[in-house]
Amino acid sequence: MLRLALAMGCDLIETRRLLQAAGTNELYCKDRRDAIIIFCIDHGYGLQRTDEELYRFGEETLGE
Repeated sequence: MLRLALAMGCDLIETRRLLQAAGTNELYCKDRRDAIIIFCIDHGYGLQRTDEELYRFGEETLGE
């Protein structure tokens, strides 16, 4: 769902609604990986740039 939200260019509120509607875990700001994803969404990064940031910080990417 995160990949879909990033591909659609959703903001943080829309992403949280999408995750909730899908019944998946919500983003938790105290989780390092989730915090990076939240930062990327807040700054309008797309899927590729978000994956690059996750990789740069040694976190699991959203890749295929």
